[in-house]
Amino acid sequence: MPCVPIQNSAELMLDPQVAALGMLAPEPGSGVAMVAMPFNVDGEKPPIRTPSPTRAETEAMREQLDAAIAAGANPFDRLFG
Repeated sequence: MPCVPIQNSAELMLDPQVAALGMLAPEPGSGVAMVAMPFNVDGEKPPIRTPSPTRAETEAMREQLDAAIAAGANPFDRLFG
């Protein structure tokens, strides 16, 4: 049976082991801590290169996707076609 302290999100982000493993990385442009890439390349975690999309950008993407689906397009054709 594991015996570890149960942490909330704020405590987890301040945990020394999280810092030692480099599990958080700043988001470009905002400095907000985000979960870093879960793997290493040549001993280093790949950097986060772009910020997360804004709410407006996400809604615009969803509208485009909904319109494509309504028009009968398969949105995965570009990926797997």
